Amino acid sequence: KKLQMIKSNEIKNLVRKGIGIHHAGLSKNDRNIIEDFFREGYLNIIISTATLAWGLNLPATHVIIKGTKVYSPEKSSWVEIPDFNVIQMLGRAGRILNSKFSEGIVLTTMNNLSHYIDLFTNQMPIESRLLTSLPDCLNTECNGKRIFDIFSALNWFSKTFMWIRLERTIKQTFSESNFEKKKNWLTSLENIFISESLNELIGAGMVLLNKENGVIKSTPFGKIGSSFNVSYQTIVLLLSELSYNSTYFEIFRLISLSSEFSSFHLRKGENAELSRLENLIFFSSKEDSLSQVFKVNTLLQSYIGKLIIKNLSLEADSIFIGRTGLRISRALFEISVSKRLVKLSHNCFRIYRAIKSRIWEDRDVPPQFFSSLIDNKKNRDSKKTTFDIDLLGGSDFQKSKESFFPRKKSLATRKNQKFPSLIKISYFLQPVTRNTIRLHFVFFFEFVLNGFIGKKGIGLWFFVEDQIYDTLVFFSFLRIKKKKIGK
Repeated sequence: KKLQMIKSNEIKNLVRKGIGIHHAGLSKNDRNIIEDFFREGYLNIIISTATLAWGLNLPATHVIIKGTKVYSPEKSSWVEIPDFNVIQMLGRAGRILNSKFSEGIVLTTMNNLSHYIDLFTNQMPIESRLLTSLPDCLNTECNGKRIFDIFSALNWFSKTFMWIRLERTIKQTFSESNFEKKKNWLTSLENIFISESLNELIGAGMVLLNKENGVIKSTPFGKIGSSFNVSYQTIVLLLSELSYNSTYFEIFRLISLSSEFSSFHLRKGENAELSRLENLIFFSSKEDSLSQVFKVNTLLQSYIGKLIIKNLSLEADSIFIGRTGLRISRALFEISVSKRLVKLSHNCFRIYRAIKSRIWEDRDVPPQFFSSLIDNKKNRDSKKTTFDIDLLGGSDFQKSKESFFPRKKSLATRKNQKFPSLIKISYFLQPVTRNTIRLHFVFFFEFVLNGFIGKKGIGLWFFVEDQIYDTLVFFSFLRIKKKKIGK
């Protein structure tokens, strides 16, 4: 019965032969069934990514790591698997109670052979990487009010692993007779690290420092960087380059210039695929085709449009860029709202929603997308709905879309009917002073229960705009839960 519940026919055939496959691309139901089969002994072999070895209690008699390099979208290159990941994966072997013999096998290159021999026979030191992101960590602590002045910042830093490791190294360098010199060294280094990081945050406008009493306060921009995990370099870029009339082209360019994508560069063999994808997106980059901005912009819009990417490394890059771009676009929206810029807020919010839902809300699918889809799909499934390709570029484009997506059209119609509809708005206006008025709004919505509203409810943004000066007079976010509807 469990076997019939697996959706993929290819996996069903493998399971019948005692082989299972486990990776993030499978549905949650299929992954759970594969795990149960392996745990109960129905599967002799399971081929998985490192996530299964990390998070689940699935002991085995043999563990084989086929290659010690994985592709890292963050660095845009192939990197060695971290040593603690290798040890953790090999730790799956030897945990079966009835097994007297277990074995772990690592397949790697000759260049790395001595490294892994040392890893399994000698104890290697663990080093801290806090220094590379110290300003961002300080900003997070300031936003959480765990750091509120210079002394609390020094106290927090003195308890980090990086400082304890550095302190022990300095103690070993100086002799006992040079105690005062050693103490001065430590104090100076601690002050340098904290002062330099605080100066970076102050220059970015993310924290404020009162020089008289040493009090540190987080600004709204610091809160945005902390909430959406955006680096201070990116916040500086967004604050300096954003303007009240920034277009979609400029916003995508800003996202592409973010420091989170600084490691992305064009690799050999990627130019042809990126040029093909550029013809399928709405906002092509005006930068050089060999630049970082061109690659990130193209892959981000390919992620939104769910375009088929034939290069595997570019496909992995696209997923990383999409997930990171989601956080940056939300930070852009929050910054534009904080500056009370109406047009910019609308543009940033539309881009944020497009990345989150992976669909453009106010644009038709370009005809080239269908051509790309046909080239890749026509040989896989000849039983699917067919349509006339000549219609795609003509006046009957809408008709061809409806014939291509017959089910999605009805699904969208049903969803649209369940969306909360605004019935009436009433307001009360009262002058307070010569320059101040009080506005009281009452919104009446019609909700369809068990429809569009999920478990967490539905969120609504309210904007009161001054159309003469193009500014936001008032903005607020309201979350309506199911249990409160009708009350």
